[in-house]
Amino acid sequence: MVKDNLKLTIPNPHQGDVSLGLLTRVLKRAKINKDDWEQL
Repeated sequence: MVKDNLKLTIPNPHQGDVSLGLLTRVLKRAKINKDDWEQL
């Protein structure tokens, strides 16, 4: 994930898609608005 000059690596040991629940929690912790994320 990249936002401005912040780069965040999300480990995914399953090599598949990240679940919606996990993505929601990550965005919340990173203080990234869901609408902003969807526009990227």
